[in-house]
Formats: sequence, C-alpha cells, structure tokens
Amino acid sequence: IQRLMVGLRSTVPTSNWLAVFARAGARASKEKTTITDTSTNEKTVKEPPLQWDPYADAGLQLALSNIIAVSAGATYIFTDHGKPDVQYTLGATLK
Repeated sequence: IQRLMVGLRSTVPTSNWLAVFARAGARASKEKTTITDTSTNEKTVKEPPLQWDPYADAGLQLALSNIIAVSAGATYIFTDHGKPDVQYTLGATLK
C-alpha cells in the first residue's frame, strides 16, 4: 500500500511556550494485490483506483527552549469502510 497525505495546517500560539494546531486534508491510498492460483501457478494482479479519504488533525506544541519544541497530536481519517483510522503522533522541532 502506498499512501500520501496532503492538507493545510494552522498553528495558534496560546502563550510563549504553548501552541495549538489543527490540520485538514485528504489521504490518497493506492494498493496492489497479487493473487496466485495454486493449481495453475497463474498470477492475477488487481489494482483498484486511487482512493481519497478526508482527515482532520489536532494537537499541542510545547516549546522547551528558543530552538526546541515537542508536539503531540491525533489524526482522524474518515474511511469508506465505516471504521475510522486514528493515528497518534509525537514529534520534535528544531528551529
């Protein structure tokens, strides 16, 4: 499976050391499935069309100094099959 996420992010500082951010966009997914018939050893490749799923993200960023910040967030991906895909992130930023 190949995936790409594109979107916009907005960060709102709430103080000198804390900021809140939000993102919105879409995740593109493309997958390829190979099916092998065990009796004939014939292989069939299925490639469904590119799938787009919208997502929303929110999190906090905490400045540890003038050049280092850490952030944590959660991304909620709205999938076609009804069950949401939730991804949690933890990151660091060097300015």
